[in-house]
Amino acid sequence: MRKIALLLITILIFNIAYAEDFPVIRKQLDSTAETADITFFVRWKTQEPVVRFINDAGEVFDPYQSSDNTSLTKFDDSYYYLIKDAKPTIWSIEYQKLVDETFEVVVNPSYPTIVIDQFDTVINNDRLNLSFNVSGDQNVTVNYMLSATAKGLSGEYQLYDSTCQTNQIVDKTIDISSLRSRNDYRFVLKAWYTINQYDVFDIVSSETFAFNNKDYNIDLAEMILTVYPDENIVKADWSQTDYSGYKGIVAVFNDDKETPFHYTESTESGYAVAKLDPLTSTMRVDVSLLIDEMYSNPVAKSLDLNAIKLKCEPPAFTNQPYMTVSYNGLKNQTVWLIVNDKETEIVLNGDGELQVELVAGQNDCQLIYKDQANIQWVLQPKVYLDIVAPKLTMLEKYDQLYTTEDTIDLLGVANDAVKLTINDKVVQLQEAGRFSETVSLQLGENQFIVKAYDSAGNVSQYLASIYRTESGAKELPSVEDAADKELQLNKNAILGFIEQTPYFYLYISIGISALIIIYALLFWRKEKGSK
Repeated sequence: MRKIALLLITILIFNIAYAEDFPVIRKQLDSTAETADITFFVRWKTQEPVVRFINDAGEVFDPYQSSDNTSLTKFDDSYYYLIKDAKPTIWSIEYQKLVDETFEVVVNPSYPTIVIDQFDTVINNDRLNLSFNVSGDQNVTVNYMLSATAKGLSGEYQLYDSTCQTNQIVDKTIDISSLRSRNDYRFVLKAWYTINQYDVFDIVSSETFAFNNKDYNIDLAEMILTVYPDENIVKADWSQTDYSGYKGIVAVFNDDKETPFHYTESTESGYAVAKLDPLTSTMRVDVSLLIDEMYSNPVAKSLDLNAIKLKCEPPAFTNQPYMTVSYNGLKNQTVWLIVNDKETEIVLNGDGELQVELVAGQNDCQLIYKDQANIQWVLQPKVYLDIVAPKLTMLEKYDQLYTTEDTIDLLGVANDAVKLTINDKVVQLQEAGRFSETVSLQLGENQFIVKAYDSAGNVSQYLASIYRTESGAKELPSVEDAADKELQLNKNAILGFIEQTPYFYLYISIGISALIIIYALLFWRKEKGSK
């Protein structure tokens, strides 16, 4: 309790300090000629002003100071302040308007109120049995109007209006055959009377109810539901049905939830587009059409994003001339393939992969097919075929360079590259593709391979042999070194041939065996001839 009290004191001190920054203004309001209940109505835009009402006797009435003869009814942006048995006087207002430049103040007499009670509704086919009573302190004639409303309606659909007397039960049978089929209607009854240009009224509403009007049920069997998984949207198109000239609303519900994930009203007749939840695979799509200012009962279709039979997820950039499309569970399925406005009709069966040929540059593709549930699926992969390698330029001539230094800076520019390596080590690219890397040099030959990669996987490379010598000049090898080097090269060539010939030793064995057989045959024939 102490903490609450301290909090309230803090808020009060803050409000007072805040209000002191604004001047107190006093103005004269209307006068009242007789003793009667009066109501002050105050409405603001941003922040509630600080207001007090003062009569000509100097008596102050503060809406937030309660008393036996006053009451306050508060709303978000307004309030009604009632003063009972107010004496004839000229009223003034003293206020601080705070952040708003203007606010509204209206002085009205407080007239006898009316209350709608005993409100009953019973539907019998296309007729409504209505029973209600408007009670009040005095017997007066009141107007009443019965309407129907539902979610998504821009207003109320008027069904009946008439007059009645207060404190008398009204029983009426009303024709409601003009209502469309819906499952979320509510009846709204308003009663009011006007005195001195002031409306005294009361409003009540019924529980939600469903109404099925067979004469107005819509048939959207030919409606096409098109799903765009890449964009997470669904399009309901009823332009080819009998209702092509009507606008509508499309709502997407995740699983069995009552509140839609997203809904949208069509801006043009014949179709509407709504968003899909990328985190949910199963959902329901409801479509209602706006006919005679009333939305029809929703036509629902189930949707399972896992049911799609095609899959195509190419990279944004590639150097491969084909795009792979995988498919599964298809049976004589017609698929329309569109690549840069070139359309091809394909029939696919079972499981497999389809290779789609790409052209150099941008490829805007579409894969379209309609499943057995009359749901159309549209994949829209976009891929750029890039077969041009990035331009790699070294800022110095490094190949066949001789030096005495034990390090050297490799400088260059790799235009359009996203990655650069030197001997497989990644080097950071700077602004405009520039790079600089210090490398170590061992005595003798040092080989370097610089590679630049673009986003499509194309590669440019630069090879350099840099020699580190004691003198920094090219040193000719001695005769012995040259002979050893030549011998080593020949040895490497022979070993390389042997490594690349897995049956080398078998061939040698077969060759030796063949020579022995040939030699034996020649020797045998020679011996036979001598005899």
